[in-house]
Amino acid sequence: MSCNSLGMPGLKAFEPTPLGVILLLIVLFVQFVVFSSASYSFSIPMNGSAPETSGDLLDANGDALANVTYFYGIGTPISITKIKGSPKLAIDLLALIANLVCSYVLAVILARAFMGATQLRRPALAYGIVAAVMVLLSFCAAIGVSKEYWGYFFRPPAVVGEILGVTAVSAVIPVMTESDDEGNRRFVAWEDYSVAEAIEYCIK
Repeated sequence: MSCNSLGMPGLKAFEPTPLGVILLLIVLFVQFVVFSSASYSFSIPMNGSAPETSGDLLDANGDALANVTYFYGIGTPISITKIKGSPKLAIDLLALIANLVCSYVLAVILARAFMGATQLRRPALAYGIVAAVMVLLSFCAAIGVSKEYWGYFFRPPAVVGEILGVTAVSAVIPVMTESDDEGNRRFVAWEDYSVAEAIEYCIK
């Protein structure tokens, strides 16, 4: 049953179309790839004795035992927390509904603009080509953003092996990177950063 038969002609513009569905999937995919982030937290033994084996801090695959939280989408409607490998899913229902509604409206607007600009009678092939190009461009953009913001392309580097020899933490020195005259990046002390204030903020 169409919106017109229900006496709501204004809603006809929001009826699903093949192009609209494709663009909606692309919008969601771009959010998943570009607007996702991860938060890591590690626990280091503070009992004054070094770990007896590497298994005390590493799992069977050699990865560090860390609490990892992945955030997906604008407004982070979905998050997955892994505590020593056990996943826990959390969904913010209101944020998820708002995200899907806004994504659908954006997809409808883009679809109508594309259809109005091209006036194609059988646009399936053109839609597929446009979708493939947009997915490829968004994937390349996500790779670039990850490298520029996080410092790696796909997967974060493994924790350095020296952490296995840590027996106590005597001091924490915040560092940051800056460019020298030749454009090379280097670590320098971050004097304006307060670890105590950061911990207090995280606790709150």
